[in-house]
Amino acid sequence: MKKYLLSALALAAACMSAHVSAQKLTGVTVEPTTAQVGQPVTVAIDLEAGDAAYCGVRFYWGDNDTTDIKIEDKNAIPYRLTHTYKQPGQYRLMAEGKSVTGRMLCTGKNVYANLTVVAPAPVAAAPAASGQCPDGWTLNKASVNKKTGAYTCTARPGTSLPATNAACPGDLSYFENAKKGQLGCRP
Repeated sequence: MKKYLLSALALAAACMSAHVSAQKLTGVTVEPTTAQVGQPVTVAIDLEAGDAAYCGVRFYWGDNDTTDIKIEDKNAIPYRLTHTYKQPGQYRLMAEGKSVTGRMLCTGKNVYANLTVVAPAPVAAAPAASGQCPDGWTLNKASVNKKTGAYTCTARPGTSLPATNAACPGDLSYFENAKKGQLGCRP
């Protein structure tokens, strides 16, 4: 009788062990690894799901925000989340097994990823003075759009164009017209 009881206990322990280890946290990745403030980032939480996935995870975004996750479908693994950061900085992201609304916690060690968030690239300002237009060209101050960065430099028709084009901000395109004596950036 003792032999059967020990065998039954060993079998139950093996089943419980297999069930628990089947929902083990194995990793977390973040894309992109460097993002701009206001740009969404996506994380993927990996689990060893086995035959089923039914456990809880708490995800720490590194900016005092957390997300509780109920893993319920092994086909949804890796589990994906998105988040947007409001401040630049270095962030350490972490997934931790946690009992979430009645779900048992996912097992395994906490998994981490690093993220760098940078300030958005400033919109290049239009040339503020004629000195920023190429030699022989003058800024048409009425053409400056402070919101978009669009501008036009003018010269006498037929003035030679510069050897290199100006870099235009955002969605603006560089234009030049030697016959009219115009160049600059416009939508």
